[in-house]
Amino acid sequence: GSGTGSAIWAAQEVWPGAPINTVAVEPSRSMRQVASHLLHDRPSVVWRASLDEQTRLGRGRRFDLVVASHTLTEMANESERVRATSALWSLVSPGGVLVLAERGNRWGFHVIRTMRDGLLAREASKRRLRLQREMDRDPSLQGRAEEEAAAAAAEEEASAAASADAEAEGGMWARAGVDVSAWAQAEEAVLSASEDVDASPAATETETEAGAAA
Repeated sequence: GSGTGSAIWAAQEVWPGAPINTVAVEPSRSMRQVASHLLHDRPSVVWRASLDEQTRLGRGRRFDLVVASHTLTEMANESERVRATSALWSLVSPGGVLVLAERGNRWGFHVIRTMRDGLLAREASKRRLRLQREMDRDPSLQGRAEEEAAAAAAEEEASAAASADAEAEGGMWARAGVDVSAWAQAEEAVLSASEDVDASPAATETETEAGAAA
């Protein structure tokens, strides 16, 4: 979890005086009490007991920055880590950043690499779906789209080659019930629907937010 709020302190150091709205996820009630006391002068912090609670109460809210520090390696098994990483990634706003930090040993490296490979595969699949949709809408774009699709495929292959057991690790996502292709298709469907809504002349105002989740 977020523990005593070290990621929140770090964000305040990097962006001093910035209006940072933070959601901190910490399952331990006593730890939340300690952290709340330490962060008493930061009223913008909202505390959650779990990622599920944030998903339920957050109403689709996303963040420019999501941090999971020394959290994934504490989970019981790979399936839990995959589900947590999926949930964390879903909280990142477009153009935002997900930071995963673990100990600098072989186990920490393995966990980070496995989660990274899964997210990269998901993004590559989503990119190919977007390119295919563009070609369906405008056949004249086929040449450019095919070049970009080839580049995306090359990037995915390079990412897989960087890990000797990438195939076995990728299977962990499937065993955890995370279908990378279906995941990408679902997000593309949401994106397509939002594009139709954005076509209407509606004025919107976006507030920049940063969150320290997990």
